[in-house]
Amino acid sequence: MTIYYFKRNITWFLAVIIIFALTQLSTSWLSLFVAHFWLEHDSVQYIAKQKLNFSREKSRLSTIVLPNTCSSDVRHSLNKIDYSEPEIRFVGLVLDDLSLCSANGVISHNVDLQPTTYPLLRYISEATSQEEIAVIIKGVSNKFIVFLNKVRLRDHFSLYCQSCMFYQLKLSNETPPPAQDSTWFIVVHDYGQAKGYLHISKVLKKQIDEDYFWIYFLMYCAVFSLLILIYKLYLSKKQNVNALLIQAAQKRQFIPFYQPIVTPSGEVKGVEALMRWQDNSGAILTPNVFIDAAEKLGVIDKMTLGMIQKAKEDFSINCQNFEFSSFFCAFNLTASQIESDNFIDRLLSMFIDYRGFIPAFEITERQEFNDKEAAKRNIKRLQSCGYQIKLDDAGTGYGGFSYFLNFNIDTIKIDKMFVDIIGHEDFKINVLNAIIEMAKSLELTIIAEGVETQEQVDYLSEKKVDLLQGYYFSKPVPYHQLNITSRLSPSTGQ
Repeated sequence: MTIYYFKRNITWFLAVIIIFALTQLSTSWLSLFVAHFWLEHDSVQYIAKQKLNFSREKSRLSTIVLPNTCSSDVRHSLNKIDYSEPEIRFVGLVLDDLSLCSANGVISHNVDLQPTTYPLLRYISEATSQEEIAVIIKGVSNKFIVFLNKVRLRDHFSLYCQSCMFYQLKLSNETPPPAQDSTWFIVVHDYGQAKGYLHISKVLKKQIDEDYFWIYFLMYCAVFSLLILIYKLYLSKKQNVNALLIQAAQKRQFIPFYQPIVTPSGEVKGVEALMRWQDNSGAILTPNVFIDAAEKLGVIDKMTLGMIQKAKEDFSINCQNFEFSSFFCAFNLTASQIESDNFIDRLLSMFIDYRGFIPAFEITERQEFNDKEAAKRNIKRLQSCGYQIKLDDAGTGYGGFSYFLNFNIDTIKIDKMFVDIIGHEDFKINVLNAIIEMAKSLELTIIAEGVETQEQVDYLSEKKVDLLQGYYFSKPVPYHQLNITSRLSPSTGQ
């Protein structure tokens, strides 16, 4: 117990060190992400407010009619406008090309009233001697120039600090301002005929790195803990499934469903037994849910042999008067089972003195043999007892022609992917035809699986394919629903 807790504490100690190092390495990137996110977010809010202010001001000024003088009444009206909009420094009424009327009286101006960036214009502020931007608004009979206040970053940006950022406005036809040595990154805002450039200093980076470091650390701890929890849940679920599989194999819960294999006219010549798991609730599960786990757990042999025993019982009990002289039941075997002498011994012992159906065994090209000599030897043992060997999934896997050369296959099963080509003008139909011709030249029985349409039946019948299998005749069904004593009608399985 002491060793367990020691190992556990060491594991967590190492995890904390790794998380701390990861936080150190990623802090700069995370801080950049945080800064970009909040500054972009605040910028969108700020721009929306600015646009709303000027939209409201344009709507207001465009309807005002004032005498083209700078009387006290005019100055009073302009004064009211100045105070009602905090984002506006002041509004000037254009008297002529050289002078404006403001709330404080007549002032001279040197702005171009027909700018190429209308309604924005560049001017030199008399107060600051710096280039600034204003807006021209045309009213019913007056023309106004709206002068902007300096952007108050403190009021709009949550990550503001005085030395961390400054703002520049540039007209769209002007050269963007260059980044300075102290610049971390620049956020650009679009004002239509102008752009705003928010310069973010590396001072902010250092500040965010320090303020957020432990937040990043805790975030990584939370993510790490969540991943550990998910992994433990996965292991727990996997262990539960594994335990259920082992228990199900012991209880013989793996049962056969049968799919008829018929002539093109519908006469049943045999069946393929397909494994299903009938769990404790009675639900039926298909192999894709459990087969991989069963092979890894090593219970696939017990499952297969149990299913074969159940098939023997089905046919022995319910078909005592049925003529089995040429009727076969095919079972799928894995590559590892074919290679195992012990498994083949157990399989052969199950059919000693058996007088029911003819056992047939399907091997698939999709699984590669690790010991081909053992596989070849055991296939011969099965065939020497009169059992058929069928090659499933022909043309889709590892084997190719080597299966025909090495394993003396009796029957070839054409995979559904080739049958699906029928009815489509596709050069790949030549592949299907080539498989059929090759099988005929080798005097193999041919089964086409996955048959679903009358057009496929007609084509395969024309090509002299011996047997067909698929939903067109019957889906896999439990034994009590199986019809093997009469000719199957297409689509109904009856």
